[in-house]
Amino acid sequence: MTRIEPVALAQRITDVVWRLRTITDRAATMPISEGEWTAKQLVGHLVDSAMNNHQRLIRAQISEHLVDGVLRIDGYEQMQWVDANGWAERPWADLIALWEALNQQIVWLLHRFPESAWRVPVSLSGAEALPLEQLLDYIEHLDHHTDDLRRVTLSLMPDVIACGGGVTLRLPTPDDIEWLVESCQDPQIPQWTGIPSPYTHETASEFVNRANTWKAERALARNYLIVAADGSPVGMAGLVRVHADDRAGEVGYWLAKSSRGKGYATTATRALTAEVLRAGYLRVIGEVVVGNPASQRVLERSGFTDEGVLRSAGLQGSPPNVRRIDVHNYALIAGDPTTDQLLNDHPSS
Repeated sequence: MTRIEPVALAQRITDVVWRLRTITDRAATMPISEGEWTAKQLVGHLVDSAMNNHQRLIRAQISEHLVDGVLRIDGYEQMQWVDANGWAERPWADLIALWEALNQQIVWLLHRFPESAWRVPVSLSGAEALPLEQLLDYIEHLDHHTDDLRRVTLSLMPDVIACGGGVTLRLPTPDDIEWLVESCQDPQIPQWTGIPSPYTHETASEFVNRANTWKAERALARNYLIVAADGSPVGMAGLVRVHADDRAGEVGYWLAKSSRGKGYATTATRALTAEVLRAGYLRVIGEVVVGNPASQRVLERSGFTDEGVLRSAGLQGSPPNVRRIDVHNYALIAGDPTTDQLLNDHPSS
């Protein structure tokens, strides 16, 4: 815990307001995770924090508020304050404006805050008195909840995505392990993807566990899904990389040798990309190793634009045999002419 530095807080205001404005009112009304506050409640809590800390900074400057030289302040029940203020029902834009205005006032106050006031002893809820500068953890508290808000900017995708034509995307299960091991013995899969080689039962088991753990923990990290045709696994597709701060995600896919040339990859990628866009991503990326035209055609048929070759931008192979490779960088941007058609062709699952 330390002093609130006005320059540091001013930078936080800019960063947090930018993040808050990327969240829709609808997304802000949904729990961040199961059993947790919504984004509206969380930002309302940050408003309560701003109001309470502003009061402390004011009272520390006024001698009439001291008793025997000590500023005695009651704490506050966070849950009760959030409920009493009705933050969950407040329009999202109003909450953003209120939080920003209160914190701008704190920055203004801090620029004129007397040095002596930082040393005023403060007893919070009857606890041992400490100098004000040792009591406030305002920036740390704000940073903690900003991390929570990163999970709101992007929504989670469904566990099952209906792609059309008998094709679905679903979470992998232990029943897929044998199929995964058999399919990944095809040397073309590690040649064109990041799939490790050799691919063992242990590799497959760890993959299935990891994919399901991420979903169970409501993590945004990645979403690995089985491509199934008429109920049988034929390949993999998913969100293989996430840049939450930039609202960008990379899709990837591969098919078992016997299932290629039937349109499964394109069907799955189009439906997957539609769900990625609905989840709030503004830029969807696809990287194809140079020399793999079949994979390029999948992205082109899915509405992606080839933005050129990135030299030495990808990694291929498993340690210790990892090498850098050139990749075609494809991207689809929210608002591209192809986006509306993609979303219309693949309604939300």
